[in-house]
Amino acid sequence: MTAYYVTPFGSIIDDGLTPATAFDFASFTTWAQTASLAGDVVYMDAAGGSYASAAGLTTTRDGTAALPIKVIGVTDLNNPTTTEAEGNDRPLITVGPGAGLSFDNYWQFRNLRISGNTASWLLRMDIIGIASNLDVNNAGTGYGIYNAGIYSVIQNCRAKCVGGVAIFVTSYGTLRDCIAYESVTGVACASFAAVAGNLIYDCTTGIDVAGFGRTHCLLNTIRDCATGIAGTGAGTQNHILGNLVTSCTVGAGWTAAQDTDVWDGNNWWNNTTDVVNVTKGPAATSENPNFTDPTAGTAVGFRVQNASLRQRGLTLYTVGGVQPSIYDTGPVLPSPTTPTDLSGDHYLIDGLETVTLDGNDLPYAYRHREMTDEREPAEGVYLERNVQFDLPPDDSHYAGFDKPTVGGIIIDSTGETFVIQSVSEINQFQDYYGCMTRALVLDGTYDLDDTITLYPGVDTLDAYGSKITSHTTPSATFAGVACKIMLREGDPVDWAGQRQLLEIYDVYMAEDTGQLNHGDVLKDQSGKTYKIRSYRNREHIGELSTVEVELRNKP
Repeated sequence: MTAYYVTPFGSIIDDGLTPATAFDFASFTTWAQTASLAGDVVYMDAAGGSYASAAGLTTTRDGTAALPIKVIGVTDLNNPTTTEAEGNDRPLITVGPGAGLSFDNYWQFRNLRISGNTASWLLRMDIIGIASNLDVNNAGTGYGIYNAGIYSVIQNCRAKCVGGVAIFVTSYGTLRDCIAYESVTGVACASFAAVAGNLIYDCTTGIDVAGFGRTHCLLNTIRDCATGIAGTGAGTQNHILGNLVTSCTVGAGWTAAQDTDVWDGNNWWNNTTDVVNVTKGPAATSENPNFTDPTAGTAVGFRVQNASLRQRGLTLYTVGGVQPSIYDTGPVLPSPTTPTDLSGDHYLIDGLETVTLDGNDLPYAYRHREMTDEREPAEGVYLERNVQFDLPPDDSHYAGFDKPTVGGIIIDSTGETFVIQSVSEINQFQDYYGCMTRALVLDGTYDLDDTITLYPGVDTLDAYGSKITSHTTPSATFAGVACKIMLREGDPVDWAGQRQLLEIYDVYMAEDTGQLNHGDVLKDQSGKTYKIRSYRNREHIGELSTVEVELRNKP
């Protein structure tokens, strides 16, 4: 049970027993093949460089269940237990063409990046191996991470294999909280494997069950694959439950139907064909998950904004929370007073930010989308911008200062300032819990800065939607009315066989202008025309008229 140290600038003649006498990768390879013992721990430091392994590494030496051998990436060899590496600070191991890293039983790997080009595997581990917080990139046709031994775990990893399989999970193995992307196959699994809470995108096949049986594919998010979930139907009693399968050519395709498989609770959205030789099940849904930004390629980009689907797809729950079970009557709620360790929940941390609360730094704040509410000041129109923040639930995050209170000030990293209007406990299970604040953006007041003139409607748009005619006499009661014109949405549309631009505006006016009509035209002071689609007078905020109008132009 010895601690060893490795740096890119170590020496082959050093013993690796102290940071000052650290191994280089060649001496680490020799140690792994000839001298490693159960319980040994290796701390590997990036230290401004990377590791090259031209021939790769294969070892048959084992740890034990009680004393595994560990390889851990850190940022400071002098303080290895408190400086575990994240992101691009993780050590990078570049493996030579055709080579890979192969370890036997009871090895654990944490906080590493591995790249190479091989028809075999970049990283292989056998019985009860554990891989955590790895980023593996194979430019070849083999595997990124290959789990060859039973009861192994791959978690919080990111992997791709351009010409092969990003991650292979063998029998009784577990794959959770991982990202597999831009590969021929994202995840391939064997019998009794569990694939849960993963993000898989831009693959020819997302999850390949092949002919294996009794696999469990639960709460995964699969997007932009030719086939989301594939199998032959030869295996039996597979359970595919609670997944989000979106924007695939075929959501799920079995070569032949298998009646013993259980499919249910999956959401199928925007697939060319949802299923082939598969029965969706009575609890299947087809709703837009409203991902925050799936083009970002990060887990937070796949955060579901559709409230009815929050319990499906990849898991974005805090550590210590118990995700809902489709077999139970409801979720098990974590205690709101239990301290929450967020350090291991990489998916959640991706979507959090550090803000200041009343002048003190506060990590782990989750910002919701901005909302706009209308208010009536003494004159003009007041557009009040509100943002909901979810803040950490326990005292450990508020050391030295009070928890949020009404009137408190939140400032984000860009300097935008928010004043807290309300504070309430989040008492329902979701991907974050704690205190919820509704905060007003302090610079969110908009003055009336334009005028409009009304021309009563005579003609409608022509066949191409490109011309408004016969509006020559302005309404005397609607000339030069102060307003604020705001673009709400704009989309290209097809109008009578021609590509058009449809824009929807909200026009806020500071006075009651009388009855408006569908088909009337507004012209602003720049000469731009807006054709009225609908009109609403919002009496609950006084004599304030709101007009929703549309403008169609040939782009």
